[in-house]
Amino acid sequence: MSKYRAGIIGLGKIGFTYGLDKKREQPASHSIALKNHPSILVDGGFDIDRKRLLKWKKYFPESRIYGSLKEMLGDGHWDILVVAVNEENHYSVMIDVLRASPSLIILEKPVAPSLKEALLIQKECKKAKIPVQVNHERRFSRDYQYLKSLIETKQYGRIKIINAYVLTPSVALMKGSCGRSALIRDGTHLVDIIRYLTDEDILIDTSFAGGKMNGGGFTGISAIGKGKSFLCFLHFGYCIKPFVFEVEVIFEKGRVRIGNGVFEESRAIKSPYYEGFYSLIPSGKKNLFKKTGYFSGMVKNCVDFLEGRDGLLSPVEDGVEAMRIIEEIKRKMR
Repeated sequence: MSKYRAGIIGLGKIGFTYGLDKKREQPASHSIALKNHPSILVDGGFDIDRKRLLKWKKYFPESRIYGSLKEMLGDGHWDILVVAVNEENHYSVMIDVLRASPSLIILEKPVAPSLKEALLIQKECKKAKIPVQVNHERRFSRDYQYLKSLIETKQYGRIKIINAYVLTPSVALMKGSCGRSALIRDGTHLVDIIRYLTDEDILIDTSFAGGKMNGGGFTGISAIGKGKSFLCFLHFGYCIKPFVFEVEVIFEKGRVRIGNGVFEESRAIKSPYYEGFYSLIPSGKKNLFKKTGYFSGMVKNCVDFLEGRDGLLSPVEDGVEAMRIIEEIKRKMR
């Protein structure tokens, strides 16, 4: 079996250390997910933080580490290069990586901290003719793929309403640091997974900001939008103690609630509570997948793409569309 040479740029949380988290479903980092695939050789890593670099080397003793990005990119051909640096550095690093002409780039979400930069990245990728997979990881998760199949087969009829939440301890929008705000950093996951599930764009009618902060920014933002046949209600931030990521899809004849550690499927049947009515009754299907394979699924899709068996499930164009929706939420905010 052929080995694809892979390198990882950025060895922070998603690049490496989430792979050491004993509570997360593993693999949970680019480093471990790539290492686990039999067709991939993790041959190099780079980070501007020397301590991170040396810690990574302990777990990947046979892989190379580099003193600079230039040194890494000049060290022969790379089949896969992962860009997992901070959002504000995506554009500059992507320009350097594109010049190295890898066969495939995996770009950590969001594509950029702003739509303007995201469009510039998309333009440069198209010009270089280099494919880019954006790590909107829920697209590769078995539970979300199962929900997508329920939608496509109209198991419960058409979608009527989608309620979606990404509620975090952090603020929704922070002045001067948009990329580190919940609306962009986590919100792109939310709007992207809705686009994936429904195969529809979300048109934002209006949005509302709450909890204005001194010096600018908002603790919470809510938006109202619509697809072709359903309404969509989105909520971001709000500075609550837990991290909540959930999507509730209400159908004509059922409901599914899915999210971090959550899967509940309910069907409309003749009500045991009221004569002449129907009620939602849980199907008993809870947490169907002990392992959702979200990160390993992304890497498998990359290998299948390189071997000509499949297209990219999360191309840069979809990542840019997620940023476009976020930009509309910001633009229509009251």
